[in-house]
Amino acid sequence: MNNKITGTFEPIPGTRGAYTLVVDAESFVFGARHVLARVGRQPVQSILPSPGGGFTARIDKPPNEGDRLYLQYVGNTSELATDVVFRSSEKKPVA
Repeated sequence: MNNKITGTFEPIPGTRGAYTLVVDAESFVFGARHVLARVGRQPVQSILPSPGGGFTARIDKPPNEGDRLYLQYVGNTSELATDVVFRSSEKKPVA
């Protein structure tokens, strides 16, 4: 996971603050290795790989201002802090 990672937070209409998280990453490889993600302390749910690299996922509550996206392969103890940070003042915060 050494490539540039960008992402957007898109509010899900009709929910109580849930967001779709859309992450783009060149050469992002899932393969047989599953990925865990969190935004701040909140776990990311329903991670689905995207054909062009990256993934879409869901977070159930609004993130806190400045919460960062972290990624980790299952079975690996190290975690990657990405440049993707939630900013409530922006319609679609982008790294």
